[in-house]
Amino acid sequence: MARTLKTTKLLLALVTLVPLAYVLFLFVTIFLHVSSLLVGIPERNIFLELFETLFLFHLGMMLWIAVLTIVYAVHIARNEALKNEIKAVWVTAVCFGNVLALPIYWYLQIWKKDH
Repeated sequence: MARTLKTTKLLLALVTLVPLAYVLFLFVTIFLHVSSLLVGIPERNIFLELFETLFLFHLGMMLWIAVLTIVYAVHIARNEALKNEIKAVWVTAVCFGNVLALPIYWYLQIWKKDH
C-alpha cells in the first residue's frame, strides 16, 4: 500500500514537472530563434517551419496546465492540514504562478506529508 502511494506521488511529480520542462524548452527555442535572426537571416527558419506543430503542442500544454491547476486546487481545498488563509494563498499561487507553484506545492504538501 505504501509503495503504491509513493509511486502515485512520483507519477504526479512527473506530470507536474512536464509544463516546467516545456516552458524551459519554449524559452530556449525562442532565444535561439531570436539570436539567429540578430546574427543574420538564416537560410532556413526552423521555428517558422515547425510553427504549426509548436502551436498545436502549445495548445495541448495549456490544456494540461489547466487540468493540473484544477487537480491541485481541489487537493488544496480538501487538504485539512492547511488553514483557510494558507489555502487561499496556495490557490492564488497555483492559479497565477502555476508552472512554478505546482512543483513547490507538490513537494511541500504531497511528497513530505502522509495523508
